[in-house]
Amino acid sequence: ILLCLIVLGIYSIFQPAHKTKNNHKDEISSSISSEETPEKNKFTPPKNPNAWELILANDKNNIGSDYVPPEIVTTPEGVKMDKRIFDSYTKMTQDAMEAGAPFWATSAYRPYNYQVSLFEQKTQEILNQNPTYTQEQAKQEAGTVVAIPGTSEHQTGLAIDIVSNEYPHLDEGSENSKAVQWLMQNCYKYGFILRYPKDKEDITNKVYEPWHYRYVGVKAATEIMTKGIILEEYLGKD
Repeated sequence: ILLCLIVLGIYSIFQPAHKTKNNHKDEISSSISSEETPEKNKFTPPKNPNAWELILANDKNNIGSDYVPPEIVTTPEGVKMDKRIFDSYTKMTQDAMEAGAPFWATSAYRPYNYQVSLFEQKTQEILNQNPTYTQEQAKQEAGTVVAIPGTSEHQTGLAIDIVSNEYPHLDEGSENSKAVQWLMQNCYKYGFILRYPKDKEDITNKVYEPWHYRYVGVKAATEIMTKGIILEEYLGKD
């Protein structure tokens, strides 16, 4: 009996230490595992979501008929844009040219009334192609291609549509051009983002537009492009 008690006493002394050692190993293993699997798409939200460069114009955020950029300039190719993005745009075009991927803006700032005419034109085009459509159905379909007046980024003066000699068309085929490939890799360095990527159409309610770029500032652009998110998600308004 005495021998059994001695054995049990020795076992009780060493057993907790053994468990503690194993638990410590488990904690270290869990910590390493956690560090190796960072949260996807984690980013730093903007401190000032109301900054001018982050203005949101989409189907849920109508900026109205009176919005006009405070100062508009005309680029060498004859396109108007918000003066505050001109230097960034110019630097981006110069660097793209040096990289052998030249492009230029074919459209940027559009006043509200011009957007009205574009939307009405697209709506009528859809009605002509689909005689059974109602006016409302035609407008709804037109809105996926041409922004409803007041919801167009072009009205902000911060968005540009680009073309190149290699591919001077505003359609999906432009994604294979050197200019667009270069922009997708580098636009964030100048404060621009690809505004309507193909895998976010359920949020933007816009078709994929590899030719459409939007100025949001370098910090926001870096977060958006490197994390694979869009402006709505960055602002928490998706």
